[in-house]
Amino acid sequence: MKYSVLVVFSMCMCYAFNAQAQDLAQALQLAQQGQHDAADQIYQQALQQNADNLEAIIGAAYNHSWAGHREKAARGFEAALALDEKNHDALIGAAYNLAWGGRYGNAHQAFFRVSQMYPNDLEARKGLAYVNLWRGNGDAAVVAFQRLSNEQPENMEFRVAQAQAMLLQNRVRDAQRALQNALAISPQHAVAADLLFKTHSLPAALELDLVGGYSEVNGLDNFSLRTIQLSAAMGAHARLFLKYDNSLSTDLSALVRNNLIAQSFSGGMAIVWDQVHTSRLELGLRLLPESVSMVTVNAEHSVAFSGGWLVKTGGFYAMSNQVANEWMGFLGLRAPITSFYAIEPHFFYAKTFNFPEPDKKFMLNNQFRTDGGYELGLGVVYGVTGVRNEANQNDVMGGFVNFLAPFSRRIWATAAFRYEEGPFDKLISATAGLKIRLEN
Repeated sequence: MKYSVLVVFSMCMCYAFNAQAQDLAQALQLAQQGQHDAADQIYQQALQQNADNLEAIIGAAYNHSWAGHREKAARGFEAALALDEKNHDALIGAAYNLAWGGRYGNAHQAFFRVSQMYPNDLEARKGLAYVNLWRGNGDAAVVAFQRLSNEQPENMEFRVAQAQAMLLQNRVRDAQRALQNALAISPQHAVAADLLFKTHSLPAALELDLVGGYSEVNGLDNFSLRTIQLSAAMGAHARLFLKYDNSLSTDLSALVRNNLIAQSFSGGMAIVWDQVHTSRLELGLRLLPESVSMVTVNAEHSVAFSGGWLVKTGGFYAMSNQVANEWMGFLGLRAPITSFYAIEPHFFYAKTFNFPEPDKKFMLNNQFRTDGGYELGLGVVYGVTGVRNEANQNDVMGGFVNFLAPFSRRIWATAAFRYEEGPFDKLISATAGLKIRLEN
């Protein structure tokens, strides 16, 4: 009798164990599919039955980390390591949780400790490679993923990551060749194909912009070469540029100067500090009619958020001992609505000429962008100037269209049309140009 009871008890225990294993497997699948709340319910039920269930503790911690709950995930991994201080999955998860939270220095140390505890461990080496990639250290990431790819030539993940690291170094052609080699092995690999397609719209190592156009202000027209700009990559995170503009048509101050004919010589630098912050500084000399000159300073800073959201702010200042100084500040937002459509509202506040009141303008751009880099912008402008006409009107309104077409890797085309009507005059501007690109 007692043996029968033991057999029945053993069968019940095996059934319970198998049922719980199936539940945890289901929870893992839900977590990987992004159904984090449903996965957490299963993990919590398992932990209510056994608070020391190591598999459930680690699974719940990974689920929290994938959901972006960094503190909960960290506490979970700590609890797992308190039960088993050398648990490989918990150590790796804790390190990735630090990296996904942007704590790259701590994550690098955590992966390094795992590599010392488990010599030549693939997950630790892969984690170190990704930390270098995510923190922007392209040189180290290229070497690390090259070694991993040599060991596992069929692993597309390593080949794609190596191409991403090459792009950090502005080695666009090398990245394209790496992706083409990957697709030769796995032609249906969607991630590699998508990244290769997107490389054709990335900034090149050296770019030359030539823009010509026609403008008409209150019946006076002008047709000429408008802008020449040469820009070059300086390392992985900076670009230098030199620009000549004989119409101010591409300057932010054009929004408050009614397209005044002049010449402008300027140069500057754009710096990508990290994956979030980008800055741009431009210094120049403006030559206005009647031998008037102005020194100009133009600065911008943008902050990127997840999902393609972007906030940009900046300003412009022009100073001279011959005419009144002028300045302008702006605040802008890029809000993605779909994968190919975003709205971009901007507000401008400026003091120009000797106008008694500041200019205020609101601009709304509707941006359509394809994965191949083609862009179409449709926008409207409305505002008030700092001076009124004889009819006591100071409203300004208009619209614009911008188009960018990357026809090939080396030649892109641009076109723009703008119409504005203010209290004193009307502005019509139409431009077209080419961007010539030389890649590494």
